[in-house]
Amino acid sequence: MQAKRWRVSLGLAAGVVIALGLVLFAAKSLAQIADNPQRVAFQISTGSTTGTYFPIGNMLALMSMVIGGVFHRFPKLRVGFMESGCGWLPFWLERLDEHYELMPEQAPGIDRKPSEYVLEGNCFISCEPDEHMLKQVIDLLGDERIVYASDYYHWDCSFPDTVKLIAERNDISDASKKRILSENAKALYPLVGNA
Repeated sequence: MQAKRWRVSLGLAAGVVIALGLVLFAAKSLAQIADNPQRVAFQISTGSTTGTYFPIGNMLALMSMVIGGVFHRFPKLRVGFMESGCGWLPFWLERLDEHYELMPEQAPGIDRKPSEYVLEGNCFISCEPDEHMLKQVIDLLGDERIVYASDYYHWDCSFPDTVKLIAERNDISDASKKRILSENAKALYPLVGNA
C-alpha cells in the first residue's frame, strides 16, 4: 500500500518499499522500473523505531538485491538505503565480497564482487549529520554514494541544524560536503536535480 502511495503521489512509474529485506513492487514488472529508473522512488523501512532494525533491515535488503542479481539484471536501477547511517556499509561490503570470493556458486546471478555493484552507481546510502563514522566511510568507499538525511521529524533528529552540522564539520572536505548535501541527491533523484 505504501509503495502505491509513493507512486501515485509523486507521479512515478513505480514505487518500492523494502522492508526487512523483502521487496514489494507496485508496478507491472521490474523491467518497467528498470526502463524508467529516474521515475522510481524507494523507501527502505523496517517498521520499527529501535536503532537496530534500520541497519539490519538495510543490510538484508542490500544483500538480497545484490546477491539476488537485481542490479546485475537492471544496471540502471538506483536505490537509496535510508535511515540507518552509513557506518555499517564498509564492514558489510567486505563481508559480502569475502563470501562471494569463497563461494561464488551461492550467488549465480552476479558476475563480480558485491561491492562493485554497490559502488558503481546503483546504490546510495544516507548519513546522519553528526555520524562519527562518516569520515571513515568516505576514506574507505568515497563520497559519491552518500546522501544527506535530516531524519526530520523523528524524535532523535537534530532539526533544524542538520545541514549546519554537516556544513560545519572539519573532518570532511568541502567537496565531500557538496556531494553529500546536494550532488549525490541529484544523481539519486535526477528529476529533482533538474527542477
